[in-house]
Order: sequence, then C-alpha cells, then structure tokens
Amino acid sequence: MSCLLLLPLFGVGQAAPAAITNSDVISMTKAGIGEQTIILAIQRGPVKFDTSPQALIAMKTGGVSDRVLNAILASIDNKGQSSPEAQGFDTQAVFQKALAAIGPQEKLAEIHSVRWVATDLQGSQGGNKTFERENIKIYPDKVYMSLKSAAGAFQKQVVTPEFNYRSDGTMTTAVPPADLDTIRGQFSFDTIYIAQHPEDFTVSAGGQEQVGGITADDLKISKFGKEVIWEIDPATGRLLAARVRGPSGDTVTEFSDWRQVDGLNVPFKRHLAGPAGTNELNMTAYEINSAIDEKLFQPPSQVLTKPESQGLTLKIMQEQSVPYVQESGGGISTSCNIVGTANTSASVNTYGNTSYGNATTNSNQHMNCSSYDTTMRWPHVLNVMFAQASNGNSYIIACDRAWRWSKCIPLRAGDVFKAHFTEKGIEVEAYNTKGKEENPTYHVLQSKTSQ
Repeated sequence: MSCLLLLPLFGVGQAAPAAITNSDVISMTKAGIGEQTIILAIQRGPVKFDTSPQALIAMKTGGVSDRVLNAILASIDNKGQSSPEAQGFDTQAVFQKALAAIGPQEKLAEIHSVRWVATDLQGSQGGNKTFERENIKIYPDKVYMSLKSAAGAFQKQVVTPEFNYRSDGTMTTAVPPADLDTIRGQFSFDTIYIAQHPEDFTVSAGGQEQVGGITADDLKISKFGKEVIWEIDPATGRLLAARVRGPSGDTVTEFSDWRQVDGLNVPFKRHLAGPAGTNELNMTAYEINSAIDEKLFQPPSQVLTKPESQGLTLKIMQEQSVPYVQESGGGISTSCNIVGTANTSASVNTYGNTSYGNATTNSNQHMNCSSYDTTMRWPHVLNVMFAQASNGNSYIIACDRAWRWSKCIPLRAGDVFKAHFTEKGIEVEAYNTKGKEENPTYHVLQSKTSQ
C-alpha cells in the first residue's frame, strides 16, 4: 500500500504542533512554498485563523492565492473551530483512510475507464419502473449512459468535451444546459476521480451523524464552489453515503454490498434518494479498463434537433411558492449637524491709546444626529413545480417573481400545459390570473428519466 495513503500518528507524550496562523501562511507564500503544499498543511492542521474581511485582505495583499484563501475558509467548521479536538476526528486522516478503503493508490492511478451494468428500479409519484442501465466513464471527461426498459424502449446520452447529445431512437437532441452542468459536476466529484486527484479538492470536517447504526464522520469535499459530503465509517474508512445539496433538496446515495473487482472495493448496491424520487441500483457487471467500443463516443449520425423545436406537454404533479426578501446595499446611515444660533455682545472703552472691554456670548447651539436604514429590500416569490413530461422525463422547474409585472407565475398541480424547450429553459403556454397569455419560461433545476 502506498505510503501516501497514510498519515503518521503522533505518539503519546509528544507535544502537539503549533497551530498554523495567518502570518504563517503569508510567510510560507513569501518563501516560495507552492500553494498545494500550503493547502495540505492547512488541511492537516491544527489551525487558528482570523477570517475577518480585514484579515483576508491582508493575506491577499501578502500574496496568498484565492485557492489558499478558500482552503482557509473551508478549514473553519460551522462553530468556527477547526482543530481535531473540536471536530471530533482528524479530517485529513479520515480522508486518507477513505481513499485507502477504495483501493491502493497505484491501482487507482491506472484506471482510465469504468463500465458497469445494473438493474435500476426507479420510484416516483407515478409508480415504480425497472430499467437496465449501462454507464461508461472514460476519465477524465467522457460519459456514456443508456436505459433500456422491459418493453424494449432505448435511450442513450453521451457527453464529451467536444459534443453532447441524447437520443431515444426517434429524436436526437443536444443535452439541455442545466442537465449538462449536472452531469459534468457529477463526473468531477466521482469517487474514483477524487481518489485520483485528491490534491485538487479542499477537505474539511462536516460533523458526525448516524448512518445505519454507525456514527459516521462527515467530510466536506469541495472544489470551485461545489461540494459533496462523504459519510465515512471511522472503523474501516468505507464510504457509507454521499450527499449533494441542491436548490430543491439533498440527493443522498447510500452504498452497500462491497465486493473486490481487480483490486478495488466496489459497492454493488446503491440507493439514491432525492427530490424527484428514488433509484435502487443493483450491479450485474463491473469492469475496470475493459475494451470500450469507440463508436459509442462518436458524434451522432443524425442531425441534432435544436432543443427549442422539441414540443412537449407538461403535467404538474406538485407546486410550491416560497416568498423571500432580497436585500442589497445600504445599511444604517447616521448624519450629525450643528443646529441653533450663537449671539455675542461686546462693550469697549478707550482711554488714550488703551482700550478695555468685555464680550458675552449666548448660545443655544447643539448637535443633532439622525440615523436611517438605506437598505433596499425586494420582495420575491420563488415558484417551483415538479412536472412529468410527454418525452418521458420528469422535471423540477422554477422561476423567480421579483416584479409586479413579472411573467413568472405558479403552475397549479393537476394542470396540463403545452411547452417547448428554449436556450433558457422550458417555455410554457400559460395564462395569468387575468386570463392573458403569458408564455413564461422556467429554469430546469433537475431532470430525470421517468419512462
């Protein structure tokens, strides 16, 4: 096993290392130490940082990079404490143990493709449906996915850096931007990808919680503002679950039935639960670095149908409107002025070349201060709907109503609408409360095959 997967433990009686501070980070930066080395030092801690705006500006002025600043902020947990004692566990040691539980580093580094086949039981409000799912990943950035129903219906989706498309056998379209971003985000947080590039991610403690009777250590693994939470069995380092937070709620994947495949530990059962429903995946095949048919990753032979030309109908299954207030700028402003008058009277007497006199001042001047709030407050209503579409997919769509004359309107549960895709989302043929046609456009927050 590679020594890089293990961290040395401090022996009993040894003095704990001094906590890393802001000045230490600035000194390391000026000494020419690489940012990744500094980040590793921060992750291994202990640390004692001042993360006030003034302190962050001082570090930035001192040459500290944004990646290092982000690692500093990530090292502070919700209570503002980041030492192992405050967290309840050594963050970096748990992370390294989790990587080691997946497999030896030298084996992980050799992986260039993974293919698996599984039965996929999908559950939603419309009932349960079973598919055969095939998933192929070519690291670092190619994905092939297919679904085959018991009736023989076949769908596939291909995403590469050069092109992307989805097809149901009769129509081939580009992957909608929201779905494309989700797929690429999932790939960049793939377990094997993280294990191959641990230095690219910032790891911090997320507390502890119960998972199947085990008190799991939660690790927040983040990159470019996105995050996944690994729930780790502290005894074995095994990944019990992964949690991704989204605008409509958390999506949690639980892992079980671990088996060895070519030197790696692989969960053959995965249970996914999210806002749109559930998936029960049972692997029937799992292959590492197998021969992949290159034709699967070729551009489609059909001309892509533009998403906006694909018409469909939407049946609204659930709807929710959430009011909130957005504040911008301003704050408390205080102004002070001198008000009132001052009167001075004087008398002067002259004797020869000498003058004598006195002066008296009567004043009713005083300071008058007033404070007022200059914050601008904009009332919003977030309208969110869960819809099933005629193309076999389920969608969570939403719009933000910020103005009285906004076209953003809630679509009531049980209603059916004509709609079509646009570059900005899904445009719906709907009417406002006055019976006037609005044709509002809704952003696609999440989509999922429901056939």
